[in-house]
Amino acid sequence: MTAQPSIKAGEQAWLDHDHETGYVELIGGELIVAGGSTPTHQRMVSRYAGLMNRIKPDGEVFIAPLGVKLADDYIPEPDVFWVSAANPMQEDERRLIGIPDLIIEIASSTSQRRDRFDKFRLYERVGVKEYWISDSETYITEIYALENGKYALVGKYAPEESFESPLLRQTIDLKAVFAALPPPVQLPDL
Repeated sequence: MTAQPSIKAGEQAWLDHDHETGYVELIGGELIVAGGSTPTHQRMVSRYAGLMNRIKPDGEVFIAPLGVKLADDYIPEPDVFWVSAANPMQEDERRLIGIPDLIIEIASSTSQRRDRFDKFRLYERVGVKEYWISDSETYITEIYALENGKYALVGKYAPEESFESPLLRQTIDLKAVFAALPPPVQLPDL
């Protein structure tokens, strides 16, 4: 996904923007417009959404571009998110309003800082119960669970691994997401 410059804005600017051209997020009063995504990013979004639909049929799974008003001046468009049937989220004609139970962001070279720092702190602060960050280049997936108002790292997982989701109480097999994708970028050993 290619990021464009951000501009100072408010909720009305987000509502007025043309959302047909890509992602449009309002993060802390900054309107962030990003262009299209890569084929790998789209495959990962589709596979995570399919995985969530299979393992957690109660509630609904949503994918970007769809805004979620978490608080004033904060309307991100998470790549994939799940809202449980018991969640009191509301909606209007343009977005959902409230706090998803679980958010999955597919981090790329252009979104790393936003996904790992800005959105991490935002999702933690508003009370998103579980946050997954899946790197579209290395295929490493980090799982965070909210504990006493702070995210605790559950673990970092390679594409061939499985993990237990504290929120979903299910084993998640990442092979379902990463099968047949192009080889990941190899990071040097540190």
